[in-house]
Amino acid sequence: MRKGLGRHNRRSAGGPQPSLVLDFAGTGALDSRITFTRSTTGTYYNSSGVLSTAAINAPRFDYNPSTLAPLGLLIEQSSTNLILYSEQFDNVNWTALRATVTPNSTVSPDGTSNADLILDTAVSGTHVLIQVIAKAASAIAYTASVYLKASTRNNGELRMSDQTGNGVRVVFDLSAGTVSSPIAFGTGYTIGSSSITPVGNSWYRVSVSGTSNTALINSIEIYVANAALAISYVGNGSGFYAFGADLEDLAFATSYIPTTTAQVTRGADNAVMTGTNFSSWYNQTQGTFYCSANISTTTLIYSGFFNLQSTSSPVSPLNALSLGSNNVYWIPPGSQTFGANQNFAGNYTTSTSALSASGQAPSTSSSLGVGSVNYTSLVIGASTFVRYLNGRIAKITYYPTALTNDQLQALTT
Repeated sequence: MRKGLGRHNRRSAGGPQPSLVLDFAGTGALDSRITFTRSTTGTYYNSSGVLSTAAINAPRFDYNPSTLAPLGLLIEQSSTNLILYSEQFDNVNWTALRATVTPNSTVSPDGTSNADLILDTAVSGTHVLIQVIAKAASAIAYTASVYLKASTRNNGELRMSDQTGNGVRVVFDLSAGTVSSPIAFGTGYTIGSSSITPVGNSWYRVSVSGTSNTALINSIEIYVANAALAISYVGNGSGFYAFGADLEDLAFATSYIPTTTAQVTRGADNAVMTGTNFSSWYNQTQGTFYCSANISTTTLIYSGFFNLQSTSSPVSPLNALSLGSNNVYWIPPGSQTFGANQNFAGNYTTSTSALSASGQAPSTSSSLGVGSVNYTSLVIGASTFVRYLNGRIAKITYYPTALTNDQLQALTT
């Protein structure tokens, strides 16, 4: 351990003392000095790993649904689920081709018996559920996702497509917990990313993203496949469970948004400290921030961990990729790790700044600091409520002094 500072939350005698500690993962609570708003309800995984719903303006303290490890404060941008009846696959908005749906057949990730059983029928052909989407646009990235659990079949495909034979698909295995990279078919799609995330009790959330270049995205399709991974075969009444379909006009999946008769928009999570709730701990001439956070997607490299603001000059988020005059634009050295917590520590004076990421030697600037800007608020998990983290803030610690480079590196190791 380098001299002068232990862990970021340590208040060792004689060493630098933090004036602010926001331990979201450790406490599962919101500091009373933070103003938090979200205009709608929002889903998250509670401490038992159950998919739960937070009320309007209630913060979401997310947990890993498989390990039950606390992840911290969930901050996401606004998003809309374009699917109707996202949990009712027997609804007329879903078309079943050579497939049957038995509703409410097992316990879903939300802890109630509302997951449906999707079975192939004993005929030759594809066995699929399809929903055509009312809203669609070209040249926009979309992401489809659905919760799935193996029953008598483990394999299938999740697709987005248009009506001219273009689309993107992934092949999933619910026994092995694997998903293929996105596969384009036709000529009108640019592939994005795919994921399969365990959410407990043998459930997985499968997702695929892509961009339609020449036609409109207008359907989501869930195929049952046989052991040979073929989607066209003679069925025998086998299949898997499904719950919670989502289609978002984003390049990644956010937290699940349930729907019934209409598309539903989840509001953005906004957390800010202003006035004396900010000035009581912030030093205008020098200081050090530590942050531990989890980014959910590789798509938004400019996601904001936090952001200092004044009425005239907002500071770039902690993971900004360039330096700017009179503002602290910290650069994280090395590549970022997505889907896991990463640690950053950055210092500033009026004319200098430095940042260490994940125990690496700090990147420094001998000429760029906060200048004479008088900052008045701290935005948490976003850059000026524009570039949202789309992830979880585990902890933010602030020291009202510029720690040394060695101390910055020690904080993030």
